[in-house]
Amino acid sequence: MSASTFSNWANLVDACQDYAQRSGWRFNRVEFMRLDGPQPNAALHEARLRAMPAVLEYGQRLQSAAEVGSSESELLQEFLCCQKLVSSEAVLNAIISICKALELPGFDGKATAGRGSGSGFDVAYHDMTAPLEVIARRLRNHLAMIDANEEARERRNARVLQASFITEFGLEHGLPEVRDPTAEAMLSDFLLRVTEWGRRDRASAERVKSLNLEGQVPPGRAHAATRAALSRWVEQNQREVLIGGAVAVASLAVGAALFAGLAKGRR
Repeated sequence: MSASTFSNWANLVDACQDYAQRSGWRFNRVEFMRLDGPQPNAALHEARLRAMPAVLEYGQRLQSAAEVGSSESELLQEFLCCQKLVSSEAVLNAIISICKALELPGFDGKATAGRGSGSGFDVAYHDMTAPLEVIARRLRNHLAMIDANEEARERRNARVLQASFITEFGLEHGLPEVRDPTAEAMLSDFLLRVTEWGRRDRASAERVKSLNLEGQVPPGRAHAATRAALSRWVEQNQREVLIGGAVAVASLAVGAALFAGLAKGRR
């Protein structure tokens, strides 16, 4: 894992490197309050002990950050940047998971991915006004572009994991959760395209109906907003929809593997 790209949090990330890797890049404050007694995982326990000085230092810094005239504004600004990065990555991985489950173009196991609409190598997957299959092709092109540079991909993945750890650390120490309206709107628009795609014929409806990615959303406060957005969509789609005069039930249990793509690769 490369050095932290978040300069104001670098000492914490470096000190917690072993703990973070063993905990799946999650931070649980309670674990640092229970260092006495039997420890079922000796290696994780030792990693916590090594991380403790930095954890205490940054905990105190976050306490002082809430005080008037605090000099920790840059620390808080980077925390907000981490939250935004985690939100956007969670949405991206949710979209990837659904594209795979629906076997959309580029995610259907075929050797080559299709291109988006228009000429050239279209990667404008953020445009959620396009049809679902066009979005999927553009997204596959985007992922292929990332995969083409292994070093850059590894740096990007490291940055996302570090941002997730920093986000959980801050939330566990009382920093406010700030929602990302841009990421939430992107996910909402994508789910609307999925709903429309499922209404085009019975076969598509059955694919949407059979989606079951439950349990793939990682636990933890850093991913709560994405889980909530997906849950709302599940509730809204647990009703009958008309498809060409026939009725199908779109009952979804949808999740997003926030960091499955980082650990296993997105291909």
